[in-house]
Amino acid sequence: MAGVLYSPKALADIERIRDYIRDALLNPEASAKFVSDVFDAGDSLAEKPRLGAPFRSGREILSYYRYLTVGRYLLVYRVQNDKALVVRVLHELQDSLSILLQEVQ
Repeated sequence: MAGVLYSPKALADIERIRDYIRDALLNPEASAKFVSDVFDAGDSLAEKPRLGAPFRSGREILSYYRYLTVGRYLLVYRVQNDKALVVRVLHELQDSLSILLQEVQ
């Protein structure tokens, strides 16, 4: 049976982004929409864990990562035993390659 899990770092990313949108950008509605959109995307992985595109980096160590785009954010995950494990939620302008390489080292 498929499912989706969130790592502590992914949950911290979601909280940090939510707080930034709400507090720094003064947009509580967009903040709530961001959280809803991220978890809706995660829910889609529960049924189809290989839905997202493979993370292409040219580095074999990252070859098992996949991602879904949620607005300007990447929901980065890997599939283990037919379950999606969301490892990070990153803004599209962040250096996702460097961040993920730090995760696996």
